[in-house]
Amino acid sequence: MNTAVLVSTLSRGSRQARTGSAVVSVVAVTAMTLTSFAAFLLAGGTWMFYRRSQEPFGLLVELSSVSDSFNFLDNWLILAVIACTLLIPGVVSLASQSAVLGVSGRENRLATLRLLGLSARQITRMTVYESGIQALIGIVFGFALSLACLPFARAFTFQSEFIRPREMLLPWWAYLLVALVLLLLVVVSSAWSMQRVRVSPLGVAKNDVPATLKAGRVVAGLLVIAGAMLVLVQINLFSSTQAALAVLVPLLIAIAMLNLILPFVLQTMSRLASYLPGSTHYVATQRVVANGRQAWRRSGVMAFFGIIAGFLVTSPLLNDGFSLELSTDRQANILWQDISTGSIIALVFGFALTAMSVFLGQTSSVYEDADLTRALHHVGVNKHFHVRVAVLEVLAPMIIISLAGFALGSLLGLAILGMVAEVNLAGRLVAAFGMLACGWIAAAAAVVATQPLRSQLLAQVSRKND
Repeated sequence: MNTAVLVSTLSRGSRQARTGSAVVSVVAVTAMTLTSFAAFLLAGGTWMFYRRSQEPFGLLVELSSVSDSFNFLDNWLILAVIACTLLIPGVVSLASQSAVLGVSGRENRLATLRLLGLSARQITRMTVYESGIQALIGIVFGFALSLACLPFARAFTFQSEFIRPREMLLPWWAYLLVALVLLLLVVVSSAWSMQRVRVSPLGVAKNDVPATLKAGRVVAGLLVIAGAMLVLVQINLFSSTQAALAVLVPLLIAIAMLNLILPFVLQTMSRLASYLPGSTHYVATQRVVANGRQAWRRSGVMAFFGIIAGFLVTSPLLNDGFSLELSTDRQANILWQDISTGSIIALVFGFALTAMSVFLGQTSSVYEDADLTRALHHVGVNKHFHVRVAVLEVLAPMIIISLAGFALGSLLGLAILGMVAEVNLAGRLVAAFGMLACGWIAAAAAVVATQPLRSQLLAQVSRKND
């Protein structure tokens, strides 16, 4: 029996037996639908900016001729390409967690197959094949959803021109390319994630041993920060040719900095917080201390979103001296407004993907810790204790990391605003912070949403027949 037939037979048997593994498939398909939806829209937006730079119309003709050395419209194309690149880690993370979730949610089934004689390589092939099928279904749904939402694009303006839905329609080969890239990322990341677990007749166990983070990475991160600030002060914001550079340079350098400093800081703060009284936060902080890298992989993307939210203090959407001064340069003002609009859209999609990633991770954790949860329930531990631990374990690192990113993004923005006298600083900080708080709410909701699944597992506890 080949892999495809075996996977199909087992899936059909699971549905007929109502084992609950369908929840795993639904969650994985939903995650891929959301990811592919964002990917197709981002690709469509990139294609729109490319076509506009090649065939400008209306005001775009004036913008394209701002500089004799380069096409000013290419600034939007560069930013769109970077946005597409930043989607890749999210796809890899979701695919990896989906594969691990599939193994954890079907532990008994996979252990039985190993007992019947299937090798670890065959189990890996089954998981990768199943992840690929789920990815294909999600890609089809995401493609259909992206086409259905195109008419709503008319509500947005970029480059002072309203979006025309047909501008975001990709050629057939581009849709196929995006789908193939997404599928390849899912297959590769699923195969890689399967190397981190070991499936035996006794069950599923993780292979990787968490490594302690070293303090040397903090020194390297501080050097990167100093370099970023030196580059930033040399950039003229009100120059049409340097406006995009004012965003790209600190953003790219800050990403490298955050990956160096914050993981160590997160692990150290959790170790110190574990000495405070209270059982809930003790369990949560010890889990972070035990595997700081996993906590960073789960919440590290929030540092980047914190930078974006913090940098929104430079948004020209508010009316003050900065917006008035920026309006004196028409080209720079248009680009800066579009950067703000694009940042808000990126945060909305980013928070949605983060919430889905958190939900996947917590669902996997529910299955992995099912025996421990039942044992604690038998000795009298309230089921809400696990929810409180999960919220602290997930949300506390996210808040710390995103606040650090927000502080950095705000500092970069304030370095730009410093050249302007009359700025509504309080209003700008409150508006930017409000965007970041929306991400926290979405992550908390994702954690709480797994409580019904935990309750369902507890309800299945019963004494087997002799």
